[in-house]
Amino acid sequence: MDLPGPPTDKNRGHGTLQTEKQLAFCREYVKDWCGTEAAKRAGFSAKTANVKGSELLSQPNVRAEIKRIVDEYVGDQREEIRYRVVAALKDIGLETKDPPVPMVHKLKALEMLGKFAVLFVEKVEVSGGLDPVQNMTPEERRALIASLLAKRGSA
Repeated sequence: MDLPGPPTDKNRGHGTLQTEKQLAFCREYVKDWCGTEAAKRAGFSAKTANVKGSELLSQPNVRAEIKRIVDEYVGDQREEIRYRVVAALKDIGLETKDPPVPMVHKLKALEMLGKFAVLFVEKVEVSGGLDPVQNMTPEERRALIASLLAKRGSA
């Protein structure tokens, strides 16, 4: 896949990337949409690639650069690509020819069509508090504060 070159100041997006590795990460990420593998290929340590990929994807400037790369690569073809993907999924999901498409592939194609058509709403149940400090005793909170202050003082 031939990806667009580095951005110019005119088309950079919502901020600037701080390092060449960040740009390399963005270019690698759009190849397979896997943050860990993209981080490795961009030159980050294999030991920390999972964390680094996640960190980079949480940065607005990195997300903006990924969007810029995709938009530049796809360009005006977005509707044509959407049409072809939906048509291919229909062919697979509704196919009745011989030899038959395995049922697992049909189900996956139909699921993807349903998601595209927004026929399904996925609900995620979150249990437990989002604030871990909320469930701490006063003694645990004081100990946490003391350890954070100690780390801050030694840094």
